[in-house]
Amino acid sequence: MREFLDKLNAGIGLFDKAGRAVFLNRFISESLSEGKREGFYYEIFKNLELISLLHDAYSTKKDAEGVLSFKDRIYKVRVFYTDEGVGLLVEDITERNLFEKLKEEFLSNLSHEIRTPIAAVQLTLETLLEEESDQRKKELIERALGRLKDISRILETIYMLSLDKKTKNFKEVNLRELVDEVIKDLEKELKEKELGVELDLREERLVGDGEKLRILLRNLVENAIKYNREGGKIFLRSFLEGDRFILEVEDTGRGIDKGIIPLIFEPFVKFESERGMGIGLYLVKKITELHGGKVKVESEKGKGTKFVVSLPLLKSFKELGKS
Repeated sequence: MREFLDKLNAGIGLFDKAGRAVFLNRFISESLSEGKREGFYYEIFKNLELISLLHDAYSTKKDAEGVLSFKDRIYKVRVFYTDEGVGLLVEDITERNLFEKLKEEFLSNLSHEIRTPIAAVQLTLETLLEEESDQRKKELIERALGRLKDISRILETIYMLSLDKKTKNFKEVNLRELVDEVIKDLEKELKEKELGVELDLREERLVGDGEKLRILLRNLVENAIKYNREGGKIFLRSFLEGDRFILEVEDTGRGIDKGIIPLIFEPFVKFESERGMGIGLYLVKKITELHGGKVKVESEKGKGTKFVVSLPLLKSFKELGKS
């Protein structure tokens, strides 16, 4: 068994309840312990982050995990506590981490480079639309503008799917301004279904990524429009609940079947004749989690649906690292 574990391309370690090494496979010995396989964990390892993770497991009697750097490599570490001792599992994620960074950089640059010509084309079409008097030509220009907005949304989606678990562009965000922007963008769709919008929003300045929160709001409001009844209403509310900021988006539409609710936040899941890629609510969930929050749905068939986004209320930028 020891020979088999020594051939694994992952680290396996066992320590007794006093912290003395019982077994360290070749991967750990060569990668993290400079060849040592005997002694207490704080004697074997030179990396303070790894020693701290093991110490925490022993002192709290709980499992622990983390990511650490050692000699130009990046490792994902998991520590498992039992009454008999502690188990250690180590995975080298250097190449994966580099790939994720390159992927995010590429997609971010791609999105930025394509947005510029799209904005120029959109401005040209909007100018032509204002100057055109022929109804048929105006309809064609409006269709082109609609397709252009679809392309912009696809670019946003591609970028959002590339995100890791850390949101980098945190700043103060005015929620009311974001809502007003989204409502204005969707004014045509609201008028087509004769939908009323009622706002009950706190004048709260959140700390978060404004662009991503705008995408979250847009997806929720679009959903409320798409599945609402003609002449229905959309309610947007916000309030504080302890140390959480709560945002609700509710519609008076057809509701969601209970059997479907567990699936609605999964990517690429579409229902009935829904257009698009089926990732709107997946992005809502992902953006919420990127901000350290949670999202849930309450729905009753034939009476409407309410999405509830709960975010930690960060009172200062010093708290960003804790989210």
